[in-house]
Amino acid sequence: MQQVGSEGVPLVEFEEACLGEVFFHDRHAIVRALKGKRVIFPVRDGVAWRVFPQMPENRRFERDDETAVEQCLRVLAPHMRGLTRIVRARGGVADREGRRREAEATGQIVTLVMRHVGKGLDLDEIRTALEDTFTAEAVETLTRRQPILKVGSSLVSLPKRPKRAPRIANGLLPHDKIVALVKKARPKGITKTLLHKAYQPRIPMAEFDVLLADLTGAGFIDTATMKVSHKGRPALVCVHPEFSMPNVVNGRAMIH
Repeated sequence: MQQVGSEGVPLVEFEEACLGEVFFHDRHAIVRALKGKRVIFPVRDGVAWRVFPQMPENRRFERDDETAVEQCLRVLAPHMRGLTRIVRARGGVADREGRRREAEATGQIVTLVMRHVGKGLDLDEIRTALEDTFTAEAVETLTRRQPILKVGSSLVSLPKRPKRAPRIANGLLPHDKIVALVKKARPKGITKTLLHKAYQPRIPMAEFDVLLADLTGAGFIDTATMKVSHKGRPALVCVHPEFSMPNVVNGRAMIH
């Protein structure tokens, strides 16, 4: 930092010069630690960062004129270089740790790209720029794991992750807890045996049968005795009223 003048240095250049041997996912924590100890003074202006040897009087600095794609490529550059190092270190051997690092790196890159796309960047333009700018091995790994970034891909958005079913709160009353567990099972329903195992704290089956009878009689749950597989005896299946009863595999469903 003694060699850095009052104009500072781009954060990417600082990381490459001082943290080149550090895995890029760990660099952010190191930069924060150095900032906390007042060894360096990173300053942000928009999406760009510069590192100063001391806090500058003017915290806004001039940036070279650059297009939106050039700005995105500058942000992606350290991540793409890190991906290149991961691929080369793997040496063609698809070991577990190498695959994990590849997945982590490519996930970070596609997240950054889609963030810029959300701000108006053309996805086709950045796909072409990635191939023209970075190493073929890094781009091949990136597009294999993230097909949305492949030139000519018809994908325009990331698939949404399925939402996890909400956890059932322990503070619910017994009847409400059973209804919540049955609703969580959605259209396929849940057998009485599995429902009893999921109910916490455990209670005797005889007491549990009384709760089920109350809920069924009041119309809070529907039940049917049916075969749930080609083997084994019929089971009592519980389904929330907002869903229809599942199809019977063998035999006729008898609604209680």
